[in-house]
Amino acid sequence: IDKFTLTKSSFTIAGIYSNNPFMVFEYGRPANVYIEGNGIAGSGIDATYTVETYNGTFVSSGNATIPAGAKRGVISLNGLEKGTYVISAIYSGKTVQNYISVVAPENTRTVYEDTPFALDTNMISLYNKYTDSKDFVENYAKALDLMGISYMRDRISMNSAVSKSGDVITANSQANNYIGKTIKK
Repeated sequence: IDKFTLTKSSFTIAGIYSNNPFMVFEYGRPANVYIEGNGIAGSGIDATYTVETYNGTFVSSGNATIPAGAKRGVISLNGLEKGTYVISAIYSGKTVQNYISVVAPENTRTVYEDTPFALDTNMISLYNKYTDSKDFVENYAKALDLMGISYMRDRISMNSAVSKSGDVITANSQANNYIGKTIKK
């Protein structure tokens, strides 16, 4: 490369995130999400947000501010009923969306010590796709726990475990081992 040119881009909203695993919140606990920009806001940025049920029923709306010199701003969604929601943030003509779930508090759920029911997953394929795999698996396990999942049955694709006929990839076995230990309480 002999030459390249940098072009300044405009500030925009890059996404909606949370510190909670997979945007799952327990009912009655703080439910904060963040609107995050593609850089540091030079001046205060006001975005509009809306919250709808998964089926499109309006729940609430408001403004969220990313303060000057910050990369993200907080939206407090306390008081949402149990369910799944779509949150949208709009700034300068761009809309970003994400999904959040509000689940029953753990202390109100029935615990089943012995049950034939389990959640089927394919964690190994997810594990292989993410560079921060251990963090991903831990957050996935926390989200399953928040949703009241006590047992998990992982469906392992042979394509994930075997690269060619007769060749088992031991790293994937180690990944499944890690996944199993993480999901246990």
